[in-house]
Amino acid sequence: MAPFTPESIDPHKCMARTWADGKGGQCMKAPEEGKDMCTLHLKQHGTPQGLPHGRVDGDIPPIKLEEFEKNAAKVPREPKPVKTAPAAKKIKAMKAPPVAMKKKVAGKLAMKSMKAAPPMKSAKLMKKPAAMKTARETVKKKTTISKLAKKVSAGRGKTFQEKSKAATAALKERIKAQASALKAKEKAAALRAEEEANEEERLLTQLAQEKRKADALKVDVAEEPASKASKVEAQEAEAQHAQQLAETPAEEQA
Repeated sequence: MAPFTPESIDPHKCMARTWADGKGGQCMKAPEEGKDMCTLHLKQHGTPQGLPHGRVDGDIPPIKLEEFEKNAAKVPREPKPVKTAPAAKKIKAMKAPPVAMKKKVAGKLAMKSMKAAPPMKSAKLMKKPAAMKTARETVKKKTTISKLAKKVSAGRGKTFQEKSKAATAALKERIKAQASALKAKEKAAALRAEEEANEEERLLTQLAQEKRKADALKVDVAEEPASKASKVEAQEAEAQHAQQLAETPAEEQA
């Protein structure tokens, strides 16, 4: 077995060697399906440098073998001695509660005693009835002031509600006016569009009538030369017939 190799090799784990504190160990990751190494060591195996510590069933690269040997040659450091306190001190420390805990407990006790004690009346008020009257008047004044403040706040609330109602009503009226103006504009636009459509229809009808007139004029112009030619031919035929009658003797005519 090569040095710096674990004593037992698990064939169901990755077959790459690890550092393991300089002692050499086996990678405990599961290998990929159909492979004998995990994903990380397969990637390292595919590089030119290869596996840094080699395989557990093979040799260690020379550079890494030197590192293993140097690490093994080091003298292990002795652990520092742990300072231990005497047993009596430990027991005292365990028994004695901390200062913060003492203060907390004392504060809680003081609060309980304050709550349990009855409220103390002022000696001056007990002795002097005038001072008691003054205190009562002060309480009355404060009560009156608080009542007035409540009334003022209630009045302000009512005023605010009235103002908000008035503003809402004004806004509704404005919206209605805008809606009616918009309807009027839409109606005017519809009437304008209808007038334009009627005007367009009238123009198209007029254009069609003019076209028919132009076609009729073309037909008349085409027929007029033919009628003139027929008249000329009729005149020429009459002239020829008259000339023939003039040329023939009287006997033949009889």
